[in-house]
Amino acid sequence: MSRVNTFVSINAVNVTSDVQQWKVFETFGNEIPDASIILSRTVLSSVTLTNGQAVIIQRGYTLGTEQNIFRGIIDSVQRKGAVIEVKAKNTLITLVKTDINTSFDKDIDTEAGVGSAIANTLITEYGGLSTNSGATVVSTGAVVLLEKFVCRKTDIFDRLRTIADIYDYQIYFNYDDQYVY
Repeated sequence: MSRVNTFVSINAVNVTSDVQQWKVFETFGNEIPDASIILSRTVLSSVTLTNGQAVIIQRGYTLGTEQNIFRGIIDSVQRKGAVIEVKAKNTLITLVKTDINTSFDKDIDTEAGVGSAIANTLITEYGGLSTNSGATVVSTGAVVLLEKFVCRKTDIFDRLRTIADIYDYQIYFNYDDQYVY
């Protein structure tokens, strides 16, 4: 029987040798998935842990990097005796931390009331997930059009959930291609 290897990096620094335990808590479209990583204090000699740093957890049978398990950013760092617990949130957290104050009108805007076009604009243009990643949005079609879709001082993820509820869709981040679906 083969052993599954793990690879963990924080802020592009390999911290695998300092990892004592990790867990990923997946959700299905309504909340942001998160991860918890328990590290030995020796990790501080190779990386300074601060909120907002990139976290990647991978695993595989050969190198430990064959399958992406988690991608996100550090949300909190807690020192607990001889260990440090890092809690990270999935990349979708950037959509929660970005407030939006705009509206989409079926007769004026280029999205023409199409829910999938509005979602794509929210993710890529307002959410900033178009540099290293982007969005793949399943077309909602033109049968159910949104006459006016208002985003008033709210986060992008909340507005995406509203669109997903209207069309009975899900929202998730694919760790392999780094796209929001």
